Amino acid sequence: MPIEKFNQQWADSVRVMRCNGMELPEKYIMNLYLISLGPQYRSLEAVVAVIPPTKRTLTDVMKLAVDHTEAGVR
Repeated sequence: MPIEKFNQQWADSVRVMRCNGMELPEKYIMNLYLISLGPQYRSLEAVVAVIPPTKRTLTDVMKLAVDHTEAGVR
C-alpha cells in the first residue's frame, strides 16, 4: 500500500478514536504509528528520536515517512 494511503487510513483511525472518546497520548500514538510502518522504516525512528518535540507530531512524522519513501531510503 502506498505510504500516502497508509497515512490517510491512520489519520482517519485516530480521528475516529478521538470522536469516540478514546483519547491516547500523542507519544503513544506516534510509537504505534512508527511500529506499524514496518522494518523498512526503522531508520525513521532514529530521525524522530532526535527532532525537536515541537516537530514530533503525527502529521510531521507522516510527512517524514513520505519523504523517506520518495528518497528511496529503505
